[in-house]
Amino acid sequence: MLTIHAASRKGPSGFILVTTMLLGLVLTVTAATGFIVTRTQKKIAGNFDRTVRTFQASDSALQLGKKAIKDWLQAEQEDNELAYFTDILEDSAEQGDVLTVGGTSFKDLIYGDASYTLYLTNNEADIAGAGSSTVDTDRILKLVSKATGTKSPSSVTIETYIQSPAPESEGGTVKFPVMPGATNLCGDVKEQDVHLHNNTKIMGEIHNLPSWNCTGSSCIGALGGGVGRDGLVGKDALKHKVQLHDNATISGDPTGLKYDNTLDCTQMRNFANELAQLDKSLSWVDVIEDAIIQNKELGTPARPKVTILSGVNKKIGNVKGAGILMIHSEGEEEEMEIEIGRNFLYFGMIIIYGNAKTKYWMKKNSYVYGSVTILSGNDESETDPAEKYKLKMSKNAFIRYSSGGTRIAHRTVGGELTLTSEGELNDTAAGSVINISWREVY
Repeated sequence: MLTIHAASRKGPSGFILVTTMLLGLVLTVTAATGFIVTRTQKKIAGNFDRTVRTFQASDSALQLGKKAIKDWLQAEQEDNELAYFTDILEDSAEQGDVLTVGGTSFKDLIYGDASYTLYLTNNEADIAGAGSSTVDTDRILKLVSKATGTKSPSSVTIETYIQSPAPESEGGTVKFPVMPGATNLCGDVKEQDVHLHNNTKIMGEIHNLPSWNCTGSSCIGALGGGVGRDGLVGKDALKHKVQLHDNATISGDPTGLKYDNTLDCTQMRNFANELAQLDKSLSWVDVIEDAIIQNKELGTPARPKVTILSGVNKKIGNVKGAGILMIHSEGEEEEMEIEIGRNFLYFGMIIIYGNAKTKYWMKKNSYVYGSVTILSGNDESETDPAEKYKLKMSKNAFIRYSSGGTRIAHRTVGGELTLTSEGELNDTAAGSVINISWREVY
């Protein structure tokens, strides 16, 4: 018998099933991973957001604490003398070092989504020197702000050191010096010699600050409103010489050129001496000893600095800065020569402080918005005046008074400067509290 068997046929159905199952597994794992990653990222973002809000609470608490301390200082001062911190340290120590001002304790207070506590203690060096945690001898305190989120366990601690200026009875300067001119030749000197050339200008009228990123002619700020200053003010010179050439001008509000033998330079000299004694390790103080200074930024309007250039000979070019710039010969009797070259822009106060013959030369697109004071180290009680001041400006160099620049200089050392309704400067530096360092401790 003939038997016919059908051929066996095997299709791809088994392979397809396995492949489909593998693809399904991969998609499931991918989806699960994506879900986990997204959830983790949301948690990270949420934690970061809560940490930022807690940080803001801690930082804001610091500002509230400093304001309370400043208000206390102003209430305690007598005849512009600043009180030490001993009383406030004792009050805070009684509350477990929690900042306590005028009976108010800064403990477990609420700011936004966080609670905060401020702690006030003396600085370590003062404790070691005085042998007591509540006896203040240097007007420097440590203020710590600790904030904890009310909706999350996020915690941020910020630690800062604060300082009040030294009282005048100890040789310090309480008041910020407000000089009468955009440019001041201040102190006892035998001769004042001023030469302006090639479209240079000294202007006491108030000018608005130009853009910080300006270059060349775009750095010429427009006139502003309010009461300005005299253009150039000289004092106590046995001989005066002022020469203007090639469209150079001196103008001011009310006068351009003024000689005033009643001008009091003592406050500016005390202020300059205080600057010279600043702790050079402070973050807002720079000391530069180089003879040639180029391509540097000496502070910004947002973060101004006290910059001290020590020595008798300086060449400066391609430099921008904001705050207070003091060029100081540190008691040397040599001739002092300062040359500020092209592309110099400064917002604030410049002080040239020497004891002998001083030459200050601005040239080639150098712009100052604020004031310049050339100051003799010899006070009016000394019988031997400085030899000579020489101010030379050429090729589009400008000194323009600016209340904005003056505010920046004042803010550099911790004060507050405002304008009265008549446009005059109000000085409220007495009782100011200065930040001398700042760090976050997580």
